[in-house]
Order: sequence, then C-alpha cells, then structure tokens
Amino acid sequence: MAHYKRVKRQVARKRAEFLDLLNVLHGQTSVKYVDRSNFEPGMCSDGGKYEFVTEYILDEYTGEYVIEYHTSADFSYCVVHGNFQGCNDCRGYEIGFGCQDLCERVSKGELAHRIMKPTNHEDCFWIWERVGVRC
Repeated sequence: MAHYKRVKRQVARKRAEFLDLLNVLHGQTSVKYVDRSNFEPGMCSDGGKYEFVTEYILDEYTGEYVIEYHTSADFSYCVVHGNFQGCNDCRGYEIGFGCQDLCERVSKGELAHRIMKPTNHEDCFWIWERVGVRC
C-alpha cells in the first residue's frame, strides 16, 4: 500500500509539473533546444564541432509549433530535415518552386513532453522567448 501511495504522489507531482510547463509555454513565440555537446568555439563554423538548434516556432493561426533546424556551421543545412545538404540535393526540391517539403509540427502538449524529458548532456538545454521579446 505504501508503494502505491508513493507512486500516486509521483504521478501527481509529474502532472503538476506538466501543467505548470503548459502555463509557461502560453504566449511563447519561440522555444529552442540547443545542443552544444560537441561544440568548440574555434571549430564551430567549419571545423566539425558545431552547435545544433531545434527551434519550435509558434504558428499563431493553428496554435501548433513548427519545427526548424539550425547549426553554427557555415555549410548548407536543411531547416526542414536537419541535415547537411543543399536545397538542390533535397528530395523535396522542385526547380522553379524550391523546397516542397513541410516542416514537422507539434502541439503545445507534445512540446511540453519533449521539454520534460531529461537531456543526456549538460551542454544541452532549452530556452524560450515571450511574445515580442527576442534574445
């Protein structure tokens, strides 16, 4: 019985943390997951030690977050698929029309779940911005 009560308290605490996070996300225009686990300042643009950012941008019409990928590298990097390739080499590229692939979208709840997952490295972290405020 004691184990059941402990588990029930843990579930209640996680639920409260999740609901608090949903409130924090209300009005956030941009939420970023920054991965600097392989980052090195002198080699961050063309030396192989890059910063990678997954940005979740609020679509105010749907309330969903559109996912874009970025890096500190000076090479072509696809914001839709998050890999090193130029648009002309992408399967979704059409001459005269550009990229036809769509960015992935997630709900605020799914984003909150992703934020609550523990990161595997101390140099990986989340940041966010309020409406009208830029970093």
